[in-house]
Amino acid sequence: MNKIPTILLGLISLCGIGGCKAPQTASGTGAGTGQTPITEVYWRLTELHGKAVESVGGQEAHLVLRTEKKRIEGHGGCNDFFGTYEHPRPGRISFVVAYTMNGCPQTMATETFFFKALETADRYEIRGDTLILSRPGTESLARFEAVYVH
Repeated sequence: MNKIPTILLGLISLCGIGGCKAPQTASGTGAGTGQTPITEVYWRLTELHGKAVESVGGQEAHLVLRTEKKRIEGHGGCNDFFGTYEHPRPGRISFVVAYTMNGCPQTMATETFFFKALETADRYEIRGDTLILSRPGTESLARFEAVYVH
């Protein structure tokens, strides 16, 4: 039996189920530059205001910017968040987010700083696989590391 047609049929089936398509990027987000795009990437929070962030209880803080409808979604360590973003030009961004209101004492302080960083950030920079959110007069409000699922 020839295994190549079976493998191809399997890949075609997976693409049909999973919607195989190339990742989409927003204008000016690294498309064609070899740089990580800002959209459709799982960004794990690694630092807030220059201090390292550790996941607590297996729940890591992260965000994903969806190209479709300019949606943002993520997790703060305890609470989920969702909303929209504006990306008027390269290097500029703003967020409008809402989040659930679960009480988690061990993550509350970090999560509060994370949500405040999202509310106040108006600039971003991508350095390799690192996303940095900032505002004028700050080095960094939040840093994220791109996580790739293979």
